[in-house]
Amino acid sequence: MIDVLRVFIKKHALIKENDKVLIALSGGMDSMVLFDLLVKLRDKMNFTLIAAHFNHHIRKASDNDAIFVQNACEKHGIAFSMGEADIPVIAKKEKLSIEVAARMKRRVFLQSVATDNNANKIALAHHKNDRAETYLMRIIRGSSLDGLGCMPEKDDNIIRPLLFAARDEIKIYAHENKLEWQEDETNKDISYTRNNIRHNTLAHIKENYNANIVQTLSNSAALMYKDRLYFEEVVKEKLLKAQITNDGYYLNDDDFIYLHDSILSRCIKKALENLGFRKDIYEVHIAQVMALFSQQKTGATLNLPNGAIARRDAFGVKLIRSEKAPLMFESTKFHADGQTNIVNCGTFVCHDSQINVKKVKYHSKNVAFFDTMGIPHGLVVRSRKKGDVFHQLGASGKKSLKEYFIDKKISRFKRDSIPLIASKNEILWIVGYEISDKVKITDDTIMCKKIIFNEERG
Repeated sequence: MIDVLRVFIKKHALIKENDKVLIALSGGMDSMVLFDLLVKLRDKMNFTLIAAHFNHHIRKASDNDAIFVQNACEKHGIAFSMGEADIPVIAKKEKLSIEVAARMKRRVFLQSVATDNNANKIALAHHKNDRAETYLMRIIRGSSLDGLGCMPEKDDNIIRPLLFAARDEIKIYAHENKLEWQEDETNKDISYTRNNIRHNTLAHIKENYNANIVQTLSNSAALMYKDRLYFEEVVKEKLLKAQITNDGYYLNDDDFIYLHDSILSRCIKKALENLGFRKDIYEVHIAQVMALFSQQKTGATLNLPNGAIARRDAFGVKLIRSEKAPLMFESTKFHADGQTNIVNCGTFVCHDSQINVKKVKYHSKNVAFFDTMGIPHGLVVRSRKKGDVFHQLGASGKKSLKEYFIDKKISRFKRDSIPLIASKNEILWIVGYEISDKVKITDDTIMCKKIIFNEERG
C-alpha cells in the first residue's frame, strides 16, 4: 500500500518536497493507517508531519482517544495539537445535526492549527468508501452537479491521500502492520444518516445489484468534480464581462442572453453569492431571474429573498443589494486570545507575538499585527455602518470610512462584504486592505497581537 500511496500522491501533487503536512488524527483505524503511512514516507519524500486531534465530546470515551493519539505522536516525535468543543450542545443551540456541527467546528480548528504552525497541507483520512457514501447521500437529497463532485483528492489546502483505497484494504493493512486504533461505537449507530447508508443501503445495493458499487460511485464523484471545475472556470470567465456597478452586477444582453441555460444559471447564482446571498436562493429563484432576459418590459423587478433584487432594463439585467438587505454578517465579539468565527465570512485567529519590529509588515491581505498597547477593549468584527471612521497609516487624522472606500474605488456592494475589526465607530482593520495608524507597530512596540484571517471558501 505504501508504494501505491506514493504514486497516488505524486500523480495528484498532494505532497511536495519541503511541505508541512498537518494530519487530522481521530484515533480511528482510517486515520491511524494514514498516520503510519505518512510517518514512513516523510523522510523518503522530505516533508514535515505534524498532527492535530479534535475532541467532539460526543462519546464517553472521547478523552481516551485524545490520550491515545497524543501518545502515538510522542512515540514518533510528531508535534501534536488538541482542540475540543461540546458538539451536542452546539448542535442543539445552532439547530444543526451532530454530523454537520462536528464537521464545521473541526474544520475551523484544523485550519487554525495549520495557520499557527505554517502547515500548507491538511491531510484527511477519507477513503473510497467515504466518497461513495457521500455521493449517494447527496443523490438522495437532490444535490446539483456541484454537490455530487464531492471529496476531491485536493481542495485548496485539504488533501485526501487515502482516496485510492477501499475500507477493506485499509483494514487489511492495519492488521498486517499490527496497528492499534480506537473503536468508535457510534459508527454502528444507524440513527446517523451516513451509518444507515453504509450498513443498509450500500450493503443492499452491493449484494443485489452491483458488487462494485463503491468503486462505481467513487468514480462518478471524481468525474463530477472534474466537470464542476470546468464549469467554475467558464463561469469565472463569463462573469468578467459583467459590469460591476456601485450596488451590484449588470449582465448585458449581448454577453449573457445567448449563453446556454446551464452557464447562465451558474453565472446568476455566482453573482448573487458575490453579493452576499448564499442562503435561501434556490433554483426557482434562479429560473425567475433567467426569465427576465426574455422579458421585454423595462423595469420588471424581482424581489428575491433577503433583499436581493433583479431588475430588467432596456439592455440587460441588474442584480443588486437593496438598502433593506441584511448585513453580510452580524456584529460579533472579537476574541483577542483565540478564535472568532464569523458566519458567511471566515475565522480570525489571534494570539500574542514577540517580533522584530524592523522586519514585520504592518499588514498583508489576511494577516495583521497590532501593537498590544494600542488596542482598545470591546473589539467586534462586523460589516460597515453609517458613521464609521478610519485613520490611515501615516495620515494626520481620521476620515470617514465612506471616503476611504471612494478613494480606493471600491463599489458599494463590495464594501458590504469587507469584514472590519472595530472599536465602536472606529475601524482598526479593513481586512484585505489596511490597518489603522492607531494600532501600528512602532520602534517602541514590545508585544503585539498577530491576527490571521482564514476566509470562508466561496
